[in-house]
Amino acid sequence: MSATSVPSRPGPRSLIQGGALVLRASWRAAPWLTVVGLVVTPAAQVMTMLGALWLALLTDAVIGRDLDQALVAAGLMGASAAALFVVYGLSQRVQLRLADLAGVELDRMLVEITAGIPTIEHHERPEYLDRLERLRTDGGQLHDAVNSLFGVIISLARAASALVLLGRLDPLLLMLPLLWLPQQVAGAALLRGLSAFERASTEEMRVRRHLEELATSAEAAKEVLVSGLGAELLERHRRLTAVLTRRQAIAHLKGTLGQMWTGGLAAVGYAGAIALVAYRATQGEATAGDVLMAVYIVAQIGNALAGVVFTTSFLLVAMRRVADLSWLLDYAAGLPRTVGRSVPERVRRGLRLSGVSFRYPGTERWILRNLDLELPAGSVVALVGENGAGKTSLVKLLGRMYEPVEGTITVDGVDIAGFAHEDWRARIAAGYQDFVRFELLAQETVGVGDLPRIDDERAALVALDRAGAAGTVDDLPAGLRTQLGRRWDGIDLSGGQWQRLALGRALMRDRPLLLVLDEPTSALDAPTEHALFERFAGAARRSSEDGMITLFVSHRFSTVRMADLIVVLDGGRIREVGSHDDLLGAGGLYAELYEIQARAYR
Repeated sequence: MSATSVPSRPGPRSLIQGGALVLRASWRAAPWLTVVGLVVTPAAQVMTMLGALWLALLTDAVIGRDLDQALVAAGLMGASAAALFVVYGLSQRVQLRLADLAGVELDRMLVEITAGIPTIEHHERPEYLDRLERLRTDGGQLHDAVNSLFGVIISLARAASALVLLGRLDPLLLMLPLLWLPQQVAGAALLRGLSAFERASTEEMRVRRHLEELATSAEAAKEVLVSGLGAELLERHRRLTAVLTRRQAIAHLKGTLGQMWTGGLAAVGYAGAIALVAYRATQGEATAGDVLMAVYIVAQIGNALAGVVFTTSFLLVAMRRVADLSWLLDYAAGLPRTVGRSVPERVRRGLRLSGVSFRYPGTERWILRNLDLELPAGSVVALVGENGAGKTSLVKLLGRMYEPVEGTITVDGVDIAGFAHEDWRARIAAGYQDFVRFELLAQETVGVGDLPRIDDERAALVALDRAGAAGTVDDLPAGLRTQLGRRWDGIDLSGGQWQRLALGRALMRDRPLLLVLDEPTSALDAPTEHALFERFAGAARRSSEDGMITLFVSHRFSTVRMADLIVVLDGGRIREVGSHDDLLGAGGLYAELYEIQARAYR
């Protein structure tokens, strides 16, 4: 299976691959239970069918007054019943336990995949998002895949046993499944139709989920209330639900009509099979026990065949989620992994971008084009430009959240693409405008900025002091041991407090090669931001012996003027580079933007 497409309807190959993935998960979770399940589960079904044979022997023995045969048959029935009681009970418990353990293993594989992809490019790919959405909303089908797989094994063992006994009565009875099959196929078609509806409606379902989140989330509540958006969200949700419900009803109707006419064929087959065995009995070619066994087995063969078709259908549905997981596995495995060069301990000359161009996956518009830029070791660099100029995209490239489509980024002449992602990121520190609100203990919320020291209170306090956020901890009832987040019986913070903790988190690492601050103080007022960046710039210059490069993005020109170097981006290209005074003197875009903002403060 390629990492670019997945079949809409799993064929034999994908079914085998999916089954192998489920069995692999089951084996990883519980090897011996898997072996026991594969042996015991079909054995229970064979024993069930053998009961009909012993019943036939017992009936013929009673009618023929054959005491020895009656005792043997009764003994076989008793032994089979006892064995079945033990084996069936064991089979059920093993199957349930395996479903739980293997389901957890499949969930773990999903988490491992999504957490292990070294870039965020996949978040821009609709095919990835659609599969992830299906796995999130229908994640239970991963667990069902285990039950469905064993269900198929059970049904096949039951059907095979029944067919062997029917063939013993009359070879013509082996044709009976042909009359039952259309009804089972119709039922399977109904499930396929419902599954096709789910696949075709994935995007609409994502939209509906988004509408639900907007209507119910605390983050959106204020704007929804102020704008009066609630009624509009409800109406859009209603219209979308109506469309989805209508599609689903059509799928149900088609499947139900198919099952109605095929049910008549099954009834004819049932009556004909019993009539055939009864006729043979009247001709002396079969016994009364055979007739009784036929009544039992013919009834069972319908259930057995229904079990084969329906469990296979459910397995096919579950396999679509397994196929989504398999696609993600292939996608993650197909990504280039970099291992090799060691990241330098310090920057001696600087970072250099050479001919760097970038566009987001699946798009044709260049976000950055032919960037050539030198960031000297030990410098403080400001990145400015209007919204959409490409500032954040450049920051993402430096953090290797994406790789350049063209060109290279080097540190002291060494391409950073030659470093393992995790090794490079371990030597950079970053604070973002769209920071995460980690609802952990305050200590951990800051400490995750340097995982080896997540519980180091002294390191956290030093980082918060660097960020000018020491006072934020003083306001917390239990200091750094305060639980954050209302959902966990903790306290909530203001936007500014959350941002100060995030800024402290960004400054947890003592000696990064690159410190990136992408508007991390947007929730703070201009004087506070200016004072903080003044501290950062001063600290960066004092640490110049490590060659650390500080890159910050800000819309406030009163802040960026303190940088050693200012880079002006415009339409994805570098328009100007220089110091504040140089750029003002040049009278270009920077001077124009600076003057516009300065007038707003006069």
